[in-house]
Order: sequence, then structure tokens, then C-alpha cells
Amino acid sequence: MPVPLSYLLSEIQTGDVLLCRKSKWWLAWAIRLRTETRYSHTGLTIWLTDGRGNRRLFVAEATWPHGVRLYPLERWLVEAGSEVDWFQVIDPTIDRAVMEEFVLHHLGEHKIHELGRTF
Repeated sequence: MPVPLSYLLSEIQTGDVLLCRKSKWWLAWAIRLRTETRYSHTGLTIWLTDGRGNRRLFVAEATWPHGVRLYPLERWLVEAGSEVDWFQVIDPTIDRAVMEEFVLHHLGEHKIHELGRTF
């Protein structure tokens, strides 16, 4: 059942997983066909705070040939396609700070897209 973006923004945490399905791109169709799953790609959520204390939700995804890139959630949802499933990480032993550090350490050449401010 679809949920409003405002609900996601109040509940989603760094390290949660977004899985895309029913994307309109031909490559997404090919990935789903080859992997025999309904998902074509995934993203890992990450909250970042700028120097003024403003928080914004990003999605990290690995792309070829650019490596790991970050997109503002709103842009990623538009580009990802029409349907995205959200999976909360509920294991209390998962260290979300370590996940964030790993993502930021592995950013590729294009890094962060359409920030509008420095993060």
C-alpha cells in the first residue's frame, strides 16, 4: 500500500533499504529478467546534516562506471520509477553510523547530485 512521502521522512533512518520495481527504463527490465526478481536496483538511505544543522535524506546507490553516488530522496524517487519498496533495518546490532561512514568513504567521481548547498 502506498505511503505518503511525509510519513517516510518521519520514519526512515540511515541504513534503510529502498528497492525499485516497475521502472520504465529498458535496462531495469533487463536486470529484472536476468536476476528473476521484481527489483531492478536498490538504494541505501542516509541522512546528512549540513554546517547549519539542516538535515536532508539522500539515497546512496552504486552505479557503473561512476561508483557510489548520493541523490536527494525526492530526485531518486522520480528517477527510480513508479514503485519503490521500503525495508526498515530493525536489527538493533546494526551500527548506522558505520553504515554512513562506509557510504561517504566510497563516494565515486560524481558524488552528490543537486544539493543546492554544501554537505
